[in-house]
Amino acid sequence: MTTIHVTASRDYDVLVQPGLLDDAGAQIAQVLGTGRTAAIVSGETVAGLYAARLAASLTRAGFRAVTFPYPGGEHCKTLATYAALLDFLAAHRLSRSDLIVALGGGVTGDLAGFAAATYQRGIPFVQVPTTLLAAVDSSVGGKTAVNLVSGKNQVGCFYQPSLVLCDPDTLRTLPPEEYRNGCAEVIKYAVLRSEPFFSELRAAPVSAQVEHVIATCVGMKRDLVAADEFDRGSRQLLNLGHSFGHAVEKCSDYAVPHGCGVAIGMAIIARAAAKRGICTEDTCAQIIALLRQYGLPTETDEDVLGIAELANQVLHTWRMHATNKARGVRITVSTSCFVPKPHSPFQWEAQVTMDEYKRKVNLLRENIKAKNVTYNWHDPDTSFIEAVLSRGDRRIADVIEEVWRRGGKLEAWGDYFSFDRWMAAMDACGVDPMFYACRERGKDEFLPWDIVDMGVRRAHLWHEREQAYKAELSPDCRKQCTGCGALALMTEGGKCDA
Repeated sequence: MTTIHVTASRDYDVLVQPGLLDDAGAQIAQVLGTGRTAAIVSGETVAGLYAARLAASLTRAGFRAVTFPYPGGEHCKTLATYAALLDFLAAHRLSRSDLIVALGGGVTGDLAGFAAATYQRGIPFVQVPTTLLAAVDSSVGGKTAVNLVSGKNQVGCFYQPSLVLCDPDTLRTLPPEEYRNGCAEVIKYAVLRSEPFFSELRAAPVSAQVEHVIATCVGMKRDLVAADEFDRGSRQLLNLGHSFGHAVEKCSDYAVPHGCGVAIGMAIIARAAAKRGICTEDTCAQIIALLRQYGLPTETDEDVLGIAELANQVLHTWRMHATNKARGVRITVSTSCFVPKPHSPFQWEAQVTMDEYKRKVNLLRENIKAKNVTYNWHDPDTSFIEAVLSRGDRRIADVIEEVWRRGGKLEAWGDYFSFDRWMAAMDACGVDPMFYACRERGKDEFLPWDIVDMGVRRAHLWHEREQAYKAELSPDCRKQCTGCGALALMTEGGKCDA
């Protein structure tokens, strides 16, 4: 077991060990004693996975366990949920001698911690993080809060837990996107505090060294909390990427999760720092490359506007060097929404939402104004339906039939295409198009097209995906075999030309 002692207004230990969830009751009893009521606060998904096990562990240790499940997610981190939790605690007659146990991610920890700090002027609480983000960051340090309509974490206080119990085994049930959110916070610590740790993250994925990663990040945060518990000085370094990140979250109505918001914020800050000479261009490039390696978003509006700038540069170059300007020049800029294709390294990816693609298209339309430059873009509605059709399962067959019954055809789209007709057909068939188009697949998820053998190994495609995120090229297979599996398709005496 790894034990990290945190010195603050209330000292406490952070324990990290696989299997710790089933021993949580005994560990809490050692710190707080037994014979208390323990209110488990947890989002519904996490509660369904782990609340019963935690309650059983608490009961074995002599606690009375009650559970407050709530829908979960940033949308629920509100004064209304906070008030409902307080009413729950009062209804179960919790007193200042009882405790709250936060079982879940950062939202749950913030909500439960704020309730613990204010219910009857303060009762003990314990953090049991079940997300990577909470394990490496939000469960330690004592920040608690809920959101207002005006912004994130606008009402809260500093209130340290009595104990933090981190069981890395609970991270195995995290969906890929949630694990990636945690990686953003991990990278933040590496950027701030440790070049060797940064190199470790480049060399091996977090999942391959998760206990070491948790202990390293918590150790870094411990030092900053000990030096500046109430966030008036050096602890503000931990806000790297957060100011912009919170704005991105709020402006997206929290469709962009916290970790992705932080990643975008770090990319913005790194680029701004490089431009102002605060860091080198190479340092900026390394930070952005590591974010991309972990599948985190780094594209900002500056990247999108780079397309318009490139068109302007081409036009300027022509004006500078053209020998016959009377002939004129016509520059065409075209963009399309990337549709992830089956049997490719990006078959697991989520397609960008229509709203975000439309926003970027409008941004380019506003900034490509030269009369010599024409801007064309692929229709976002069409791209969305294409993503559904290309990555759908047998349920999409019912949708296609329903569209046909409603007068639709598949004849190269054109005048035959009606977005509303397709959406109505999917609604009639009980199909959620976002499930197919805008959802990231897990590495081990069975994909509808896996029944078709293309000769190329699935593991090779995943490896190529990781190479892409690292911006690394695979060797030319005519010079060095990459082990993709296509070689097995060769006929005797044949040649692999793939």
